[in-house]
Amino acid sequence: MKYLLVALLLGGCAVGPDFKPPPPPDATRLTANVLTDAGDQSFRNGGDIPAEWWRLFHSEPLNGLIEAALKSNPSLTAAQAALRQARENVRAQQGSFFPSLTLDPTISRNLTPTAAVSPASASGNPYYTLITPQLSVSFVPDVFGANQRAVESLAAQAENQRFQLEATQLTLTANVAAAAVQEASLRGQIAATDDSIAAVTELLTILRKQYALGQVSM
Repeated sequence: MKYLLVALLLGGCAVGPDFKPPPPPDATRLTANVLTDAGDQSFRNGGDIPAEWWRLFHSEPLNGLIEAALKSNPSLTAAQAALRQARENVRAQQGSFFPSLTLDPTISRNLTPTAAVSPASASGNPYYTLITPQLSVSFVPDVFGANQRAVESLAAQAENQRFQLEATQLTLTANVAAAAVQEASLRGQIAATDDSIAAVTELLTILRKQYALGQVSM
């Protein structure tokens, strides 16, 4: 009974308080007041857009641009590597909950003097190999929960790194999509300007013909 009480007391002395996430904000719309001119804006619970949101434009050229950017962007590659490192740190820290085994064999090549009274072996070969295996086992119990808190901290860092990766991907795809839309808009403006130049050029040709025929004055 005494040992059980000690175990319960030690278990209640965990390092640091238990993390409790803050409650979500009590909001039902994006603005404090209803936007009468733009219509009511509100949250739709459970609603979400696809991860590959750019495919909603149904544009194969845009899909190709974004896919090429996702494959070749160095910032995205660095964010993915940082996430892998953060997850490996969590696994490494979780190893503190288990015993540590260390195998350290010692191997030496030796030579027995040939002039010794006793031979080195039955075969008479003066050279011999000495192998001394050494196995050590160590274990530090997580009495006060320090390892548990360290694992929780590293897991939170990995979760934060995952969100950073998502933010990097979202920023990249949004920039590519915005640049593609802007480029298409500029191409449309150039085409409209070319049409205006063609119309004015045709009008100038007509005026020159009218002047040559004496219908209009210079």
